[in-house]
Amino acid sequence: MKVRRWSSLVSVVVASAFGCSELHQPDDFPDAPAASPAPEPKDAEGSGASEPAPPSEVDAPPGRPVTGVEVGSAVGVAVVPAGAFAEAPTRARRRMDLDQLSASLSRVTEGLGWTEGRPGAERDQFEELSRTLGKPDYVEMTTEDLEPSALFQKFLDDAARSVCAKVVDRDRERAPAERLLARAGESVDVSLRRLLLRFHGRHLRGDAPELEHWRWLVRSTAHVAGSEEEAWRAVCVGLLTHPDFYSY
Repeated sequence: MKVRRWSSLVSVVVASAFGCSELHQPDDFPDAPAASPAPEPKDAEGSGASEPAPPSEVDAPPGRPVTGVEVGSAVGVAVVPAGAFAEAPTRARRRMDLDQLSASLSRVTEGLGWTEGRPGAERDQFEELSRTLGKPDYVEMTTEDLEPSALFQKFLDDAARSVCAKVVDRDRERAPAERLLARAGESVDVSLRRLLLRFHGRHLRGDAPELEHWRWLVRSTAHVAGSEEEAWRAVCVGLLTHPDFYSY
């Protein structure tokens, strides 16, 4: 009885094993049903696919205005948004070269230049310092450095002080109505406007706010130095060292 019982149990186990192995064969699996297509979305009226919604403020790129343009509609879109102004083209200011600066200095001062030395043997300082100020020699350097560097500003200040001292000395010998700086019969504002037109090419009205800086220079220098002559010499130096004179 025990042997028959064990034989029956072994037969059941073997049959189960073979049955499971047959069940796991891929050929015995029934074909998987094809996936049914997802239902298409319908609009409120039950028609076909709905049109895509227009972009909202959330979908718009940051920093760009949202334009209400619908798909298929012919709506004109401005290239530049309303209220935007295109920047005017600009360039960096450059100074005059040494030849231009020397000629301009002589012209506005009625023939005076930056010269040093005893009378009859004066030497043009722009020529003496040409290599230091970046003038090309066409051997080692072929282009002139037109940057208003600190070294250029230093020598321009020296030139302005030297030339303006000569202007004051010459005005002292001229008739009051023929002087270059302050003329007889002119108010401070009239003299300043005439000099600004001559040195900077700027025609200012009598109420122009730019005149206030020059008025203050005249008043403060005359108060400290106690001399109207020194006040106008300071105005001359300020006009020659101003960027409106040497740059463009």
